[in-house]
Amino acid sequence: NAIYVYNQKDDFWRTLDAARGLPVGRIKALEPDTHFVWVASAYEIEKINIKTKRSEASVLSSSLQNNFIHDIALINNKLWVSTEYMLFCYDIDSETLLPFRYVGNVDAIIDRIEPMTKIFALHADETKLYVGTNQGIIAYNIVNSSWELIAEPTIYNNDFVRELNVYKKQLFIITERGLIRLHMKKQFQRQYNYPFIGNVNDLYVTRDRLWLATDNGLIQFSWKKDL
Repeated sequence: NAIYVYNQKDDFWRTLDAARGLPVGRIKALEPDTHFVWVASAYEIEKINIKTKRSEASVLSSSLQNNFIHDIALINNKLWVSTEYMLFCYDIDSETLLPFRYVGNVDAIIDRIEPMTKIFALHADETKLYVGTNQGIIAYNIVNSSWELIAEPTIYNNDFVRELNVYKKQLFIITERGLIRLHMKKQFQRQYNYPFIGNVNDLYVTRDRLWLATDNGLIQFSWKKDL
């Protein structure tokens, strides 16, 4: 229900909560741009001014009323929002909100759109937005404005995708059952469903280390040794 902000210069922590205009409820995701941090809870998204540490008006929350929010991702002044049943693209400059099917070329996934009834986690890198859905992992290429299918849903047993992360050609998928590593080119997959891992809440990938934030603590995995 709050955000903790650390001032490196003064070695000081500050707590931001609803009094500063944060969304009500558990904070699920943060995305910073040049002047603001976009903050998402289950039913609200607010933009917090980095300097004043207070929220400022945005049409986004009112546009998403009654939509359950799973995740947000920011690429090139476009804030992508995954809700329970739809993926939206919010243009920060023009303040317009569009369903994803109206953004870019969807020809490669056109047969997936109609039965796509669940949208899950998001992950963005410099060139692509990755989206977990009940019809597979799809990706939007911001260079050529086109969508593609990355992985079939059978790879993650059609489970709820809690988190996604990408390192080069490796896609890491967190579900309620554990961790899956997929080589996106070779479509080779490896599952890590070890009981000691427990529920994974977040992950971070470096060149040779995978960090898992779990209910059982912080776990480090030398994932390249398993290639």
